[in-house]
Amino acid sequence: MLILGLLISAIFLKSQKKYRQHGVLMLFAVALHWISILIVMIPSFAMFFSAPSTVHAAEPIEIATLVHVLAGLIAAVLGVWLVGSWRLRADLQTCFRKKRIMDVTFGLWSLAIVSGIVLYLAIIQLI
Repeated sequence: MLILGLLISAIFLKSQKKYRQHGVLMLFAVALHWISILIVMIPSFAMFFSAPSTVHAAEPIEIATLVHVLAGLIAAVLGVWLVGSWRLRADLQTCFRKKRIMDVTFGLWSLAIVSGIVLYLAIIQLI
């Protein structure tokens, strides 16, 4: 939820043309995203799929998991590339040229968040 809050705040800053503050918040969001991937999501994913014989690819929970993993991982990699290419520079012209990639990254990140929420709700219903 913290990452989602950072994303919403960053979008708000961007709409106010506060691009540097937007970039700093996105830097934190990307860093927290990677921390959550390494500490929480990879162990959870490994535990969930630890018994391959119980996995059925057509099951909604497995589909939601794969959508979440793929969208989140691609968004995380694109986020690192975007933040890394910016490198806290004052010149924002190079950033504006990457707007399409930013839009795709935001869409994938949104899909990952929504599918993660759906996945979480499905898992707590199973317990």
